[in-house]
Amino acid sequence: MGKLNDGYQDRLSLIGDFLKFKPFVHLGCMLVRRGVIESHSLRFTKGIKIAEDVEFIAKLFYHSRSVCYVDKFVYNWIRRPQSETKARSLVMFQHIAVMRRLVNYFKGLGEFELARFIEEQILPIAFAQVVGILACNRLNYKNWTRMIEHPIIKSYLSKPSIKYLDLSKSHFHRQMVVAHEIIRLSPPLLYLLLRGVRKYYKIFGG
Repeated sequence: MGKLNDGYQDRLSLIGDFLKFKPFVHLGCMLVRRGVIESHSLRFTKGIKIAEDVEFIAKLFYHSRSVCYVDKFVYNWIRRPQSETKARSLVMFQHIAVMRRLVNYFKGLGEFELARFIEEQILPIAFAQVVGILACNRLNYKNWTRMIEHPIIKSYLSKPSIKYLDLSKSHFHRQMVVAHEIIRLSPPLLYLLLRGVRKYYKIFGG
């Protein structure tokens, strides 16, 4: 779980920040009361291999009466080279499907403001993530450029919510803002930069 300097007064603010990866929360660092899971029938969506934990945690936060943060934990990090996040296929768009399901889920609970927040601010970020990850994962350049020119994807990539992420929160947010600006100027340059980032991580780790 990312370091928290301030607490949250309501669960909707926590969910909003969580979906923007501030703080970053991992199920491996959580202790969850079983009763919360069972009483609200919280389950992972069958067949989803990308961002399934994000969907689960967002619902978990919503139904929890309180969430406590402890600034000490033991975490065994294991890198999985065969993880679906390393894929160079359209399976990455399951991340978009997760966000759309959350929109519908919160609408069903009458949380229209939260649903609108996800639709207007989180979905554009999710599209940008997918585009960036597929470039890093060496998706064929021709297919990548065809993808980012798709009218729906292009419209989401142009949303201002990417540009105005809080730069103080993390390296991820700063990278997103830079990527947002570069893709407007030169998609080929962004593709090459992202491929370079992947090569750097492969050589030096990360």
